[in-house]
Amino acid sequence: MAQTSKKSTSKKKPRKAKVVVAKQVTPVRVAKKKLWYQKAQKRLDQQAWYTRATALTATPRFGSLFARISVAILAISVVFWAILSAQLERFNADQLIDSYLFQNAKTFHDASFPGAHTFLLKWPLFAFMQLLGHSDFSFVFVTVLLVLLTVGTLVWLLHKLERRPVVFGTLCLALASILLLVPAQPAPGDLLPVNLAMITTRNIEYIVYLLSIYLLVKAPRIRSRYFWASAAVAAVLMASDKLFVALYVGGALLAAILYLLVDFKESRPKITAIRRWFLSGFTAYILATLLLKAIAVSGLTHIVSVGSTSPYAAVNSVKHLIEAIIFGIGAAFTNFGANPAHAEVVVRSIPHALAQSFTHPSIIAYLVNFVIFGTTLAMSVKIMRRNLLLKDTLDVATRFVLILLWSTIAAFVVFVATNHYYPVDARYVTIELFALMSAAALYLRSRKVRLEHSVVVALLIVLSLPFGVWGAWHEYTQSRSALSARNELSHDIANQLPKYNVGTLIGDYWYVTPVKTVAKSALTIVPMSGCTTPQVSLSSTAWLQAPKHQTVAYLLVRDAGKSTYGGCTAAQIVAYLGAPTTQVTVTGSVNEPGDALLWIYSDGIKSVLRGSHAPPVLGVNPAGLTVAKPVPLSQSDYCKEPGVDTVMNVVAHEDDDLLFMSPDLLHVVHSGQCVTTVYLTAGDAGGGTSYWQSREFGAEAAYSNMYGASNVWRQVFRTVNGHQISVEYLSGVPEVTLVSLALPDGDMRGEGFSSNNSESLTRLRNANIATIHSLDGKSSYTKQDLVKTITSLLNLYQPAEIHTQDYNPNQNDGDHSDHHATGYFTKLAYAAYTSTTPSILKAYAGYPVRAFPVNVSAKDEQAKVTAFLAYALYDPAVCQNLAECQHSAVYNGYLNRQYYVVDGTRP
Repeated sequence: MAQTSKKSTSKKKPRKAKVVVAKQVTPVRVAKKKLWYQKAQKRLDQQAWYTRATALTATPRFGSLFARISVAILAISVVFWAILSAQLERFNADQLIDSYLFQNAKTFHDASFPGAHTFLLKWPLFAFMQLLGHSDFSFVFVTVLLVLLTVGTLVWLLHKLERRPVVFGTLCLALASILLLVPAQPAPGDLLPVNLAMITTRNIEYIVYLLSIYLLVKAPRIRSRYFWASAAVAAVLMASDKLFVALYVGGALLAAILYLLVDFKESRPKITAIRRWFLSGFTAYILATLLLKAIAVSGLTHIVSVGSTSPYAAVNSVKHLIEAIIFGIGAAFTNFGANPAHAEVVVRSIPHALAQSFTHPSIIAYLVNFVIFGTTLAMSVKIMRRNLLLKDTLDVATRFVLILLWSTIAAFVVFVATNHYYPVDARYVTIELFALMSAAALYLRSRKVRLEHSVVVALLIVLSLPFGVWGAWHEYTQSRSALSARNELSHDIANQLPKYNVGTLIGDYWYVTPVKTVAKSALTIVPMSGCTTPQVSLSSTAWLQAPKHQTVAYLLVRDAGKSTYGGCTAAQIVAYLGAPTTQVTVTGSVNEPGDALLWIYSDGIKSVLRGSHAPPVLGVNPAGLTVAKPVPLSQSDYCKEPGVDTVMNVVAHEDDDLLFMSPDLLHVVHSGQCVTTVYLTAGDAGGGTSYWQSREFGAEAAYSNMYGASNVWRQVFRTVNGHQISVEYLSGVPEVTLVSLALPDGDMRGEGFSSNNSESLTRLRNANIATIHSLDGKSSYTKQDLVKTITSLLNLYQPAEIHTQDYNPNQNDGDHSDHHATGYFTKLAYAAYTSTTPSILKAYAGYPVRAFPVNVSAKDEQAKVTAFLAYALYDPAVCQNLAECQHSAVYNGYLNRQYYVVDGTRP
């Protein structure tokens, strides 16, 4: 056994020798590959002008002047884009609201800050802004100072890592080029920040993060004062913004996992350092949580969800994961000013946007930044790779940069793992800018860099800067144009308020908050997170307690596409606040009011804004209020004139009657007959509440258009067969009624959506599920319940005609599963319908109708299209205008066709 062991040992030595020889050959191969470069450099060195230029760059005076000019160019460019960005974000509600919360002790005491991002670090700054007032100058001035402080700290760090003036100056010029093309907003008109230029976004936070890391790498052991100073600084930072918990703790965990996988024994010294990093971060997180709880318990103010670390849920599908990876890569380029397609929110649109960008002069600066990004990324990878292989103890600068790089990786993991609005949230990985630039400086300081080469690179960057300036200005003008209508609306609203002595303005957070800034008189705002729900965080309950007889205004934004929470109907506001004293048209005209209305309550609010968190509101104590229970649907709830027939449409989705039952629907409307349309599903398509409620608003708008009436509806809840349903009436038009059961959409194949527990009409029909639940949480139905409910509606309304959808037993003919299921249930209900007069049942073809010949007249087609476009304004999933519809299947397949079928057969 011993001899065998010796033989095996002797066989291993030559193999090691071969490996060493192979490594010795590598430099020779590299030298051959670079032979062309050496020859070119030799010829260049022989040129007289090149020799003189090289000698000039080598002088200390040149280097010092070069570095100063580079820093000056960087500073000028920073001030330029910071001023532009600050002006764009001037009326951003998130920019304004925090300083409003510091307007007095009462407001601050009753305020609520979100635990995920309290901005605790900036509370003194918000108080200072309140003292300065909310002028354009004060916001721009403070924003520019914050940006200069943040960028200045990064420049100081680069100088500490790389002191050669020409190389340092080149890094500063590269930074100037990068920052010029980091967009202020993800897309024109999107009121959310991407770059550093906003008071309520991360800028000074990165300075504090760099400080905490520096103290950590200086700490020789856990008991060191540097370690606890690092934890204390990080605690305040985490209490201010929980994103840094992920950067601190997540980065340490990722680094530890990799080092353990590479080589546990050799990585033990590094694991010890990482353990110190993790313990510092974990200690900081505990201290941050205790700090926030102490603030809440002390009664100083309120913190909502103290322990929350992220406002986003985890990705829940492979599709979302792939999208996150793609947009994560895009975010990396965005933060380096190298993404001309940063405004795209759909993956398939990105290639087209990139192709279009080559028609703009700014593409030159984008390409330069692309090269800078690739170069710094390559340098960062080399540093991390070298760190994995080295066994020596690392110096402070290297440990500092490595922590920044691991923090960047953690930020990307969080970005990919959470489900959020990816284009704007490029700001969540901004740490990448600090990490990669620091890594580049660290990498270069250990390399011999020919100064004349640095000058050439710097010259190329300088030549591209005008194109970057053009790009920044172009982004600014586009965004300013997109925001102009919203800013004008704020001024228009503010000008109306003094006429009615309005003291309190209630409405959408994003609309009422800027009005306070431009209002000429003192104004209290009540930001809303829903039509009748006051906002919890970033608000103050002091604002809800207005004097009883103070004039109050409610800003009613009816357009679902322009409101944060899907727009509101007049009926919703009347139900909560009562009828207004005066209605003021802010947009549009008196005869044709637009989407923004001011409802004035001269004697204050006689009702109460009810929310799950609401205290006594606007001087009214809600304790004694009772909510009336829905009453059964009765004859008083619908149109029933002697000699006037009723036509009932029973459809699956809010646009099915407009697409497949019109122009018959239009003819019924114009004939003066009563029309009742029943929507079995919410048409949510697996989306959230705001989407399906928006589709309901779209149905209202379409019927208002067909009747030529103002789009003002009254919504009530009634019970039918023991189930609560929504019933809506058009103001001044008793002939029309819309009924909604709000059941979940079943998707094309009837499998439903996971968000709705895979419930669908088809699965209920096929007995795959026993019960289906409405999305508003008000009712649930068995198969028999649903048939009886539809039958009860038929018996109550006594329609002479029932129009429904194709109940074709062939469920694989290309039609939507909900269409067939709706027809099926309606047919069963019709069989049980007790009609006092003769009645007929018509079933209309759905998606397969596009294979039939065009049969709608030009006049009817125009009216049909007009009604559909009124609906489309509230449904982003369909074509939004005539031009779009003409190039889609909607127009060419449905708007110019209409057929009814019997068991799948055309008549």
